[in-house]
Amino acid sequence: MDYIMRRVGEEGSIAVVRLSDGEVLFAHREHHPMIPASTLKLAVCRAALSRWGRSHRFPTLFFQDEEGWLYVKGLGDPCLVSEELQSVAAALSRRLEPVQGIRVDDSYFEEGMDIPGRGKVDEPYNAVVGALSSNFNTLLLHKRSDGTLSSKEPVTPLTPLARRLGRWHPCKRGAFWRNLPREDHYPALQTGHLLRMMLRREGVQISEIVGAGTVPQGLSPVYIHRSSKPLSEVLRLLLEYSNNMVANQILLSLGADCHGPPATLEQGRKVVRWYLKGIPLSEEILLVEGSGLSVENRASALALAHLTRAFHEHKDLMPWKEGVQAKTGTLTGVRALAGYLTLGSKEEAAFALLFTEKAPDRYEAVRWLQEALR
Repeated sequence: MDYIMRRVGEEGSIAVVRLSDGEVLFAHREHHPMIPASTLKLAVCRAALSRWGRSHRFPTLFFQDEEGWLYVKGLGDPCLVSEELQSVAAALSRRLEPVQGIRVDDSYFEEGMDIPGRGKVDEPYNAVVGALSSNFNTLLLHKRSDGTLSSKEPVTPLTPLARRLGRWHPCKRGAFWRNLPREDHYPALQTGHLLRMMLRREGVQISEIVGAGTVPQGLSPVYIHRSSKPLSEVLRLLLEYSNNMVANQILLSLGADCHGPPATLEQGRKVVRWYLKGIPLSEEILLVEGSGLSVENRASALALAHLTRAFHEHKDLMPWKEGVQAKTGTLTGVRALAGYLTLGSKEEAAFALLFTEKAPDRYEAVRWLQEALR
């Protein structure tokens, strides 16, 4: 153990707690506040599972008024991808009268919200949030040498919005990513355009018009789409691929569900704090947003280890890498890991490592801990 502490020094903190009773088996600078990076997603996952349960499926609502307008109201589904929209179009084609146009309603989340920690880099990990979103609010496009654009995803047609955003991208030739802007309802409008094109493929008579608008009071849904993935599968993928947009979509949906729309970050933070109350030292976890992208987030190693212990009933959702079942966290200057150790044939422990880049490799440190504790 002395060897581990000498190697880590003042560059990190470590905590290991026994699963059976929460006893602290090893700790080094365990109360020191560190940047947890994406290990913070465990807090959002824990709150979502406590609130909704593993079988929850995110809904999206569809209405049609007497004039033929189709309203699409988003309730924060983080995994509304093109394949889901194809299923929606097939289901709606049997329920709709001729469609005057589409109006998208993203009022479930506060308008124009920006997430702390998001930068200006046009990469998928920086994607915006939105109550009505599709394909994680990203575009994967391809540009030919003559400037002609196409969608790089076979199931995703090239919408007018995607064409406009891709035209001015600095890429001269080849495939590139483009994030949707958060302003002017872009995520919701992109979803509406995708749906319009897919409804046409299903033979629905529909105009070119797609605009933003709230659902009129008194309308009943003609169709409620529920995500093909239950919450357990959404969270398993979130913990494996660490999608920041998905984490904050869930945080905001929790806020709206518990405190009413429009969702705000503070509402989501309140919900997570509430569901962490019973976990020892939860006050040592400061959650500014839900993905871990912000460097303002803080957690102590011991608080994170206790959170990981509390998550053990959902251990099957945690990814494996290098023989360790754990959630990683990586930012510039930050290396974090939280997961589970086997100490003997019948004894397990939860651990958390919060390091800087100068500290030892986190997986190597886990192996040291496991051997020393055994």
